[in-house]
Amino acid sequence: PPSRKAVMARSFPLEPGMSISVETAIKGQAKMLNLRLQHLAQTASRAHHWQVSPVDRSRSVRTFRCAASVRKAAEGDPEPSHPSDPSAPRPFEALKGYSFLILEVLPDGPVGGVILEPKAGTEGSGK
Repeated sequence: PPSRKAVMARSFPLEPGMSISVETAIKGQAKMLNLRLQHLAQTASRAHHWQVSPVDRSRSVRTFRCAASVRKAAEGDPEPSHPSDPSAPRPFEALKGYSFLILEVLPDGPVGGVILEPKAGTEGSGK
């Protein structure tokens, strides 16, 4: 799954009504599948925390909502690249039986975000 910074960097400049989707395959050994799903959930959770409670409240933030769904691979899906050679397409047959967890990130507020009010009692304290 992508990093929290990548999710936030891609959602920050989106126009109202636009979104980005992050997806991960739901197939494989249970341990690795659980790890991928955990990383995706942590990505959304930490990115959300950064937006609602940033360490540096003088920097702009843009809150977002998330929606999750699961879908099966379909015939019209783009062909994935082979892990060892990103330019080598794989046939749709390689996707048969796969399901994907899709996390859609829907930014709120204006493009570029807003500056949050300082926390009570921190004005002029450098915190």
